Amino acid sequence: MKRSDRIRETIDRNWMVPSMPDGHTERFAMRLEKSKSTNRTTVFALWSTLLSVAAAIAIVIFMQQGTTMSAAEKKIASIKGYYASLLWEESEYIEQITADLSPVTREQLINDVKIIKEQADSVAETILRNVEDEELKIHYMVVSYTSHLGSLKKLRAYFEDKLNNFNAY
Repeated sequence: MKRSDRIRETIDRNWMVPSMPDGHTERFAMRLEKSKSTNRTTVFALWSTLLSVAAAIAIVIFMQQGTTMSAAEKKIASIKGYYASLLWEESEYIEQITADLSPVTREQLINDVKIIKEQADSVAETILRNVEDEELKIHYMVVSYTSHLGSLKKLRAYFEDKLNNFNAY
């Protein structure tokens, strides 16, 4: 008999493990489910923080490199970067909270979210090409991006409400 087997046998013989209380398995399963939902929130918070830091760094680098840009062009670039990060953040959150949907429904939803993001950029590019006044460009871009971001936030709120009502039962 190996030494490790003898040690194991001695431990088993002399160390009595108390039995677990009734309902232990159910409480453990509930905690496990709760930790899964908490983990999603933690991952989202981590990604959104990383994205915000990356966007800020990108804006700073872009502003430093673009010394030949006018003040309005720098402001437009920072607005585009800021709203792009917000749109991305909302779309990522929608993707996370809808992970349990059927694959076909989820794919349709993700495509719709992608269209909303692309339309925001398309409208911004149209504004940049067609509006002469720099201040009006900025104003129209902010209004457009805010509108598209509002659409994503409403979509997010809808799915959060549906998931909360579903989890309540």
